[in-house]
Amino acid sequence: MHRVESRVVARWLALYLFLLILSPLQAQTAVKLLGRGVVLKQYVQPFYNSPQIVNVLEIDLRNPAVRVDAEVGTGKVYRADPYQGREIVSETVQRLGALAGVNADFFPWTGDPLNLHIQGGELVSEPGSDRSVFGLTGDGVVLFGAPRWNGRMTPENGEPIPLNGLNRTIQANECLLVTPRWGEVYPVPNGAVLRSLRDVEGTPALGKEMHARIGEVVQASSPVPVPADGALLVATGSVAERVKGLPEGTMLTFRFGIEATENMVALVPQKARQTTRLASRGGFERQSCVDYWAQATMAVGGGPWLVRNGEILIDAPQQGFQATFSDNRHPRTAVGVTAQGRLLLVTVDGRQPMSGGMTLYELAQLMKQLGATDAINLDGGGSTTLAVRGGLVLNSPSEGKQRPVANAVVVYAPRPTAAEVEMQLEPTSVTLRSGESVPFTVRPQGQSARFNPYHLVYGTTGGIGFVDQNGRFTAFKAGKGTVSVLLPDDRLLQAEVTVLPGDPARVVLVQPTQTPSGAERFDVAVRVTDRAGNPCAGVRLQLQAKGAVPQQDSATTDANGTARFPVAWDASVPASECLITISAPEAKGVTPLQIQRPAQ
Repeated sequence: MHRVESRVVARWLALYLFLLILSPLQAQTAVKLLGRGVVLKQYVQPFYNSPQIVNVLEIDLRNPAVRVDAEVGTGKVYRADPYQGREIVSETVQRLGALAGVNADFFPWTGDPLNLHIQGGELVSEPGSDRSVFGLTGDGVVLFGAPRWNGRMTPENGEPIPLNGLNRTIQANECLLVTPRWGEVYPVPNGAVLRSLRDVEGTPALGKEMHARIGEVVQASSPVPVPADGALLVATGSVAERVKGLPEGTMLTFRFGIEATENMVALVPQKARQTTRLASRGGFERQSCVDYWAQATMAVGGGPWLVRNGEILIDAPQQGFQATFSDNRHPRTAVGVTAQGRLLLVTVDGRQPMSGGMTLYELAQLMKQLGATDAINLDGGGSTTLAVRGGLVLNSPSEGKQRPVANAVVVYAPRPTAAEVEMQLEPTSVTLRSGESVPFTVRPQGQSARFNPYHLVYGTTGGIGFVDQNGRFTAFKAGKGTVSVLLPDDRLLQAEVTVLPGDPARVVLVQPTQTPSGAERFDVAVRVTDRAGNPCAGVRLQLQAKGAVPQQDSATTDANGTARFPVAWDASVPASECLITISAPEAKGVTPLQIQRPAQ
């Protein structure tokens, strides 16, 4: 072996041994081939002295069979329903026929993402803050940064009018474009001027122009239908008079631009350029050129930065995040890219006994250990979800069920091919209590039948718990659902699962929300739950009172885990000596609930 080759081998061996010693990711739980160019890696193990469930989609951006896009919930920004256009990730994946998806941007409990959203090249939502954005071009250029919006509308033979955004509710002194992507109807506030647009040419897209002819002034009460073959122009405040005064039939030119800001970066694959003189980190050339953003085919917002140019960088305060968001452990979703051109979509579960969640710094460390040279945080908490084809959820959402979200990052790729083999999931049905676990096994039918477990992907439906990629299911939320296995040919094997509440773990005060200080009678309502928050029925509770007069001193929880105690404070006893204690004497390990009388 030549001396140079020996040095290279020695360096790689030393690096491997170094990572083997220092990286906790070596204790890998499971690796599955989810689709062509898409690998699922799952770690169920302690990280940073806390149990964690970490799922990683590793996506080869250079594989021509792979496509990554964004999607707003239900395909529209707004719908007149209780979720206002939001959608759970598993339904988004199913609706699109995608391979997988994760939740994306933060949202104000509507279907409108807070930041930039581009899907299929269409601009749906403009940049709305100084928070980080992730995007991709059709040539595989990876984009990170916080672009600033610069939109305008120019009437023919007229002066430009600032365009403040599109497809969102309007604020004071603004001009907005509302396209069919918004939804079927638009709620117009009092005093707003509304003009219809017809003869629309083009679709909103960064760096592109769209033309439309202005129609009549719409005199209608809210909500107003959005024409499927046109659009609406909405204006308030001082700009409203200019929009109202535009002659009907005037041709308008819309320009959708962004301005560069600090720390915007375009990671350009080497193969896409003539020279690799500035190439770094083994696969990308780092550029700050804003022009690549005009080629974005998808983009979603998030924030803050986690890793930039190989170094941990968490600019949470600068992006408007509170310390409790950054420094406390929460469920997390993140997106990053490796030097080898692989996209990382990562979920970390939290707020539950089997997964504690991570701080932003811990998440940044994790992304570096996974190989990310650049990464940002996405929305997390109860929104954190990883779903795959078949409606399966692979992680364990913290609320026990999926939260409807405003948008998602979705991945398209063909499933691996394999010979069709009859298989069965065992056990076919099971009943267990919250906190209990049971292993599931896929068995081929027939003595000569064989299959590759590398292709089998486990998941759940119904929000009942978590199944790891080795088939072990842990019950979480009481109810009925399934443990399912996605086969290479997209068939699903399903086992029915019933989860019952676990042992009582805590007594929680339901009411009063504010304890009265006077001597009037009031109801004390409490709920007994297990560790997962499931209500526990049939639990006998005992009330002990000091300086209080209860109507009863014992009660049994109902089907909702609730019991009530009518009680009144003794006016003759000082408030500092008045105390109500409610315990579950027959349930071991349940900490009693104590209620102190407030001072008058």
